[in-house]
Amino acid sequence: MEERDRISELPADILDKIMGKLWIEEAATMAVLNTVWRDAWYSLTEVAFDASFHYILYCDFIKNPDKWHDIVNDYFKKHNGNIKRFDMYFGQQVYRGDFDKLFLSVTKKGVQELDLQIYSDDDRNYRLPPCILKCSTLKTFYACGVKIDQITPRCMFPNVTFLSFDLVHFGASSLQHHAVDLPKLQRLTFSRCTDISHFNITAPKLGILSIEKCYISGDDDVEEEEEDDYYSDDDERDSDDSCSSGGDDNNDMFCYNPTNEKDKPVGGFLPANLDLGSVSRLHLCCNAIWGVVDDFGRKGLQMPMLDVKYLNLSAPWIRLAYLW
Repeated sequence: MEERDRISELPADILDKIMGKLWIEEAATMAVLNTVWRDAWYSLTEVAFDASFHYILYCDFIKNPDKWHDIVNDYFKKHNGNIKRFDMYFGQQVYRGDFDKLFLSVTKKGVQELDLQIYSDDDRNYRLPPCILKCSTLKTFYACGVKIDQITPRCMFPNVTFLSFDLVHFGASSLQHHAVDLPKLQRLTFSRCTDISHFNITAPKLGILSIEKCYISGDDDVEEEEEDDYYSDDDERDSDDSCSSGGDDNNDMFCYNPTNEKDKPVGGFLPANLDLGSVSRLHLCCNAIWGVVDDFGRKGLQMPMLDVKYLNLSAPWIRLAYLW
């Protein structure tokens, strides 16, 4: 009996789902062996250059970091169609500041979910380009190890419903005195972030808020960026773990403590214009509890004004959950 490739006879949308679930090495191998699979490979709606991709070529990355960029750029030059979800993880070995053009291509392909994770041993945080902030199709965005500062867009995350920030640094920006409305945001999480008060937003539909192990910069000097207008409206270029109350000599960062008046920033712990009245599920860690309570106290608001149905309080020594 003649052997037949019955999988290749499946509808294109089924092939897309199969290829999207394969490890990137397996998907690339299938694309090389079969022309039908090759077409599916270059029209995937879910693309992931994730940890498995890094593991496969780890040694090559160290010897030649450009190889990573060449592979990714070559793929997107040949890709046709829309991309619904894009995951990209990279570390210090492949870090370079030329990803803006890549993300511009992704945002033009109708991306709805974006997972960007950067792992670096130094302070070279990647600054989010304007094309991501302004992407009108983006609905879910997970960012790890990036920097958000000098933001002055008229429109930011216009259709995003879920934002998750991990190890993100929010630098001083013009948003300190001008809040940006995120009309569709329903869920917002901060984990191990710095200066979340600089992320000055309003979110009338926000229902879930989580703040865990976030900190305030102790340095009053704001580092000036090389390009002050990096996030201007006209920019369309293509291109440690737990809270500790003392004994730490690291003055750059500290857990929030409302009794530390001399170090308390003017903007407080939370974004100044973020109204928690719509939040029904609230998760706070130890230092976030201090920050939120103190912010409400300074604004003259009473905590019972919150309409929280589920409250989760966590600390190194205790974890409480309340359900009303």
